[in-house]
Amino acid sequence: MPAGTRVYGYLPPSSHVVLTPERVRPEGFVDASPHRAGLPSAYNSYVRVDGDPAFAGGHDDEQMLLRPLFMTSYLLADFLSSSGLLAAAVVVSSASSKTASALAFLLARGLPGAPAGSPNGDQRDGEIVGLTSAASERFTRELGVYDRLLTYDQLDSLPEGRASYVDIAGNPSVRETVHRHYGDRLSHSAVVGATHHDTLAQAPAGGSLPGPQPTLFFAPDHMSKRTQEWGREELERRVAQAWGSYVEWTSRWLQVHHGRGPDAVREAYLQLLDGRIDPARAHVLSL
Repeated sequence: MPAGTRVYGYLPPSSHVVLTPERVRPEGFVDASPHRAGLPSAYNSYVRVDGDPAFAGGHDDEQMLLRPLFMTSYLLADFLSSSGLLAAAVVVSSASSKTASALAFLLARGLPGAPAGSPNGDQRDGEIVGLTSAASERFTRELGVYDRLLTYDQLDSLPEGRASYVDIAGNPSVRETVHRHYGDRLSHSAVVGATHHDTLAQAPAGGSLPGPQPTLFFAPDHMSKRTQEWGREELERRVAQAWGSYVEWTSRWLQVHHGRGPDAVREAYLQLLDGRIDPARAHVLSL
């Protein structure tokens, strides 16, 4: 590749990085560095910005801030749709998080990017139910992508009927309450994240929960599956179309703040650890 070529992928926060390109193609390459060989392919793939359809509209800040999370959300939405799970309610914890709200956005709009008439483009029948903290309730409600929103102290108001659970909070108490409410009416329980990282030590044994065993949803595995089934170009086309709609939506509420230097990085990092960052604000930082 010529000097000055811009690439997108997982890069360290440093001024330089040494990669070992292989499987070089016009749109990008894979890093074959031995110390990274055990990582899933998604973490070793780099695409040329000028050949990536998702970059056609620019939005560099949003690409850095949201795209990895959005990719998980897109693959989750595709999994739920293709598994026939949208006929019933989908309950999503940590509803204010970017992964959860992007998932709800995609489900609410019928998974933009899917060809007309495909299973992924069909309308859902069940509600999208968001679970959030009292502090984030107003922000999450104003996003307008959840059919029903409950705070964690309102879990006794979960809807009846069948449902699937998408666990982004990773809170064992919330997971247990959802499982006990639905029991055998819970069609699937997907473990996606752990935004409530301070509660993980409380986790009960999975086998003690009613209903299906919680199952890890690992986005790179589903990406590999769809790449084999659809081909890389078709997957990228669908994601790019959905991404364009999503970024347009986030521009209505997301405020991007730029910072430079170690002090700005340290302050943003400490705010993040303490849970003090407004969900409507995002930081792009440079050393």
